[in-house]
Amino acid sequence: MHCTRGVLALGYASMRGYGLSHPTVNEVRLGYADVLLRHPISGAVFSAGRIRVSQAEAVAIGAPNVLRGVSHTGNLSAIEAIAAGVVDMLASDYSPAALIQAAFLLARKDILPLHAAINLLSANPAAALRLRDRGRIAVGLAADIALIEQAQRPRVRGTIRRGVPIYWDAAMALRTPKSSAQEI
Repeated sequence: MHCTRGVLALGYASMRGYGLSHPTVNEVRLGYADVLLRHPISGAVFSAGRIRVSQAEAVAIGAPNVLRGVSHTGNLSAIEAIAAGVVDMLASDYSPAALIQAAFLLARKDILPLHAAINLLSANPAAALRLRDRGRIAVGLAADIALIEQAQRPRVRGTIRRGVPIYWDAAMALRTPKSSAQEI
């Protein structure tokens, strides 16, 4: 079986006991899959065991866990999982600011380039949810954009929805020509 990174991450998370109880790892199980690996020198194929396979292959991990380095129960290291390439997106149910802060932290620590870290918040979740007009900036797409100030604690300074500014904080309002600021 050819396993994608999402399926392998689900197997890893389940082995740690994490996937059986945490809502950000898809809990709908369809069955088991053999994991076969090829030795890089001899070329011999050997079994690395069996993993549970989920209906969905997108793997989310908590952004607050990235900021802390581990889950609140000390299980899975979010940064190690992201560095291993087994995380598709970041999630947060109780700390929305952690999403942006985690993406910038991943870039600052050279875990991922900034554009790849931002994809964990934008393109990847949109693709997982099959929102074809979101998650990327391209002609004909929704043009939903967050204007983020890069700092030790990054913050959203403005948002644009479908190409129309809908939020400007005080700092953005000072930077915006009066005619544009009156429209917001």
